[in-house]
Amino acid sequence: MNEQNLRVPTSEEAREIGRLGGIASGQARRQRRRLRECLEECLSMTTELDGEEVTNAEAIAASMVREARNGNVRAFCEIRDTCEGKPRNTVEVSTPAIPQSTYDEIERLLMGDDEGMGDDDE
Repeated sequence: MNEQNLRVPTSEEAREIGRLGGIASGQARRQRRRLRECLEECLSMTTELDGEEVTNAEAIAASMVREARNGNVRAFCEIRDTCEGKPRNTVEVSTPAIPQSTYDEIERLLMGDDEGMGDDDE
């Protein structure tokens, strides 16, 4: 790494950078809130579906169910995740039980008791 290219900001510069980041964060939050409010309003508007007046949210839900019924796996997954929550990918790890005789053998070897080992060679 080239130490000459590293520049540590002064406390005043760091404070200014943080202030600008806070301002940008607030603007982004306000934009997301406006978008969410707009989408909620659009979803609550009514439309006609099969001769019946329903909200856009109901029409979208019906369309997703229809797609899932026709084999669209992604539509099914979205319905499942919305209704039941996203499934968790968990892996259960278990180790097999080690018999006590194995522990006894290890302890015997650590204690320097080589009896029983290599008896067949004599």
